[in-house]
Amino acid sequence: MENKKGGEKSPLNSKRRKQSMDLKERNPKPKSETVKEGKIDRTYFCPHQIGQSFYIPARDAEGNLIKDTDRVGQQRVINGVPLFRDVLCQFETISRGTKKNPDDTLCIYQLKADDRQYQDKFEALERMRKDASTWVMNETEYNKWKNPEAADFKARVAELEKANAEKDSVIAEMQKQLEELTKPKG
Repeated sequence: MENKKGGEKSPLNSKRRKQSMDLKERNPKPKSETVKEGKIDRTYFCPHQIGQSFYIPARDAEGNLIKDTDRVGQQRVINGVPLFRDVLCQFETISRGTKKNPDDTLCIYQLKADDRQYQDKFEALERMRKDASTWVMNETEYNKWKNPEAADFKARVAELEKANAEKDSVIAEMQKQLEELTKPKG
């Protein structure tokens, strides 16, 4: 089998994949709820880690990828694949925890809607969120992880409110039909 870059698959990749599966079984992440599409401010949490970082591709003013060049100015290529520059983005450390309570360790990343590279950062953060080997979570997952009973209660309340709203709309429609039927003809 060949990988994306044209080389053969190494046995290390299968070991890493197996380790990732083991991590997924040991540290199950709560299922995320559907997220509204579009550019909105988002917050990603990473508990149990002092720092977390990720790379996104560097772009120029027009939105084109910036080529990675050598000293002469020629674009770098590895195995026929052109290389592009990356930008390092880091989570902000909120608390470092203590020896007695290391669970207090937390870092966050706030993604702003007006960011020029919103889509690149969003895709990288979502990729990290879905990866079982990282602790990156969105806000709903973090709340569910921090206090599962409250998250379940909040979800049930939202479900009941939605059901009540549907019933209210049905009642309003039936009242309109009743008024139409009871109107005097003439």
